[in-house]
Amino acid sequence: MLKIKESPITSFKNLIKSKKNTIDLTIGEPYFKTPFIVKIKTCLSILNNNTRYTSKQGNIKLINEILKYEYKFNNYKFNTDNVLITNGSSSSIYLSLKTILNSTDEVIVLSPAYPDYKQILDITNNKIVYFDTTPFNYQIDFNELNNLITKNTKCIIINSPNNPTGVAYNIESINNVYKIVKKYNLYLILDNCYEQLSRVQIPNFSKYLDILNNIIICGSFSKSYSMTGWRLGYLIGNKKIIKNATLINQAINICIPPFIQKGATYCFSYNLNNRKRIYLKHLNYAYNKLIKMGLDVYKPEGAIYLFPSIKNYHTNSFSFCSELLDNCGVAVLPGEIFNDDTHIRINFLVSFKKLKKGLNLIEKYLDKIKKEQN
Repeated sequence: MLKIKESPITSFKNLIKSKKNTIDLTIGEPYFKTPFIVKIKTCLSILNNNTRYTSKQGNIKLINEILKYEYKFNNYKFNTDNVLITNGSSSSIYLSLKTILNSTDEVIVLSPAYPDYKQILDITNNKIVYFDTTPFNYQIDFNELNNLITKNTKCIIINSPNNPTGVAYNIESINNVYKIVKKYNLYLILDNCYEQLSRVQIPNFSKYLDILNNIIICGSFSKSYSMTGWRLGYLIGNKKIIKNATLINQAINICIPPFIQKGATYCFSYNLNNRKRIYLKHLNYAYNKLIKMGLDVYKPEGAIYLFPSIKNYHTNSFSFCSELLDNCGVAVLPGEIFNDDTHIRINFLVSFKKLKKGLNLIEKYLDKIKKEQN
């Protein structure tokens, strides 16, 4: 039988259930509501009986909206037969890996890393190889990456902006990855679920036309449009990958609900500027607050997290987070979940009231530890 453990994020979340009045800064979910236009169009679609089986590839209008978005904002030029609508970006990543990997293949993942990559690779029964970006200020060193390549390396997964650090890989890092992908003819999976929640233009691989057939893009509606529960994403790749991924997806899901796809076609006409202003307000407040506390923390280019170091507190991240939860009623995630036991992850895109209260309690907790150490 397949042996797979529960997601470590879910495992830690289970600790919170027994606690009352917890300030929860753990889950990767913006507090915004799904845009009203998306909700109303979805409801109308249901009322118009758009509830039957639909195209296994996806709604053609939605696919065309995705293509226009990718061209306008990322300069990627693809056709309709390069796109598959999926049950969220996690599904896109699974379908990609299931399509391209053989049993002995290895996948390189940049660390700190989203833990579910490991879960997916446990399902496919493939080896995960971590590239520790910490010594390089979370960027990608060519020689270090090159040293990880073996005869079994098949793919690199890039998550930019990164969960949990919020780092957007810079032009030099992108070029280093390009050279490796080109040199060894590897696949490159781009997990872009946070790219619209950013304060900078995210560098991408669109100018490297010679590796376009090696690139697989996994997109999401969850974070930018607060549609985490809708489970809608998309997969972009070469025709062979999309054909095979569609066959797997058809066997598992048959199709993605047509009314959800219909509603999502209106996402791309929704103006995100107000959300981005709120995003920056929360980011700047939380970052400055953590700096004031004396924590070493990288200011992210995107995503919805801060990843401060707790090295100076001489404890592991699980103990730190457990004690913070027990003593102060504030929940943040241990860095060990993301393959870095010296940090914790804080979601700053919760309500501003909750964010202020949570960070104030963390500050009081740190002051208490400092007094005890002195």
